[in-house]
Amino acid sequence: MLMKRQLYQCSHDTAQSMAEYIRTMTQLRQQLRNMGAEHAIMDADMACLLLMGVAMTHHELLEQFDLPTRQGNPPTLQQVTNALRSRDERDRMVNMVAGALGQ
Repeated sequence: MLMKRQLYQCSHDTAQSMAEYIRTMTQLRQQLRNMGAEHAIMDADMACLLLMGVAMTHHELLEQFDLPTRQGNPPTLQQVTNALRSRDERDRMVNMVAGALGQ
């Protein structure tokens, strides 16, 4: 139960890359799955958990999936992880450009 609680309470930190956040969440999910099928987290639930975890740091990602979800088409786990990774890449590019302009 403690591990499931950790998964549900895990959230993205601004000092953390999205890749690290996804890796942490995926590791917790895998550990739960290894404990038995009854502890497995379904893909749809994992997609929701990933989005809930970025609610405070990247609200725009929630908005990106709001309309499709309200229309009965919630995002797949692949769509969510792609959006998170894309955000990570955009942030990295912005930092590179800002660093180049600042020199």
